[in-house]
Amino acid sequence: MDEHCADPYNPKTISSAKNSIFEINTFKDKNFEFLQSTKLPIYVSLPGKGEDIKSFQPESNYILIIGSESHGADKDIIELAKKKINIKINKQIESLNASVATSIMLYELSNKQ
Repeated sequence: MDEHCADPYNPKTISSAKNSIFEINTFKDKNFEFLQSTKLPIYVSLPGKGEDIKSFQPESNYILIIGSESHGADKDIIELAKKKINIKINKQIESLNASVATSIMLYELSNKQ
């Protein structure tokens, strides 16, 4: 997470996650220092651009970036990404909520491991 992300420890976030927030590793990556130094492939979700998640084959370990609903992923992160992926949606649907898109991405990716 960078300094523009919502607080994962906000009481409403913890309540909605039913405390599962404490089961995953999260950390702040100021200036994207970790992302710039990692050997893991970075995949970024870009609405309407990139490879369809249904046909995408990830490596066994990776970093998945989902941008904010209003601004998307940071352009510097997009440049670091090994692959851009997206969810094909009906043309009548403008966009997906970031949490819904994340759920779909994680579901699709978990079925490929």
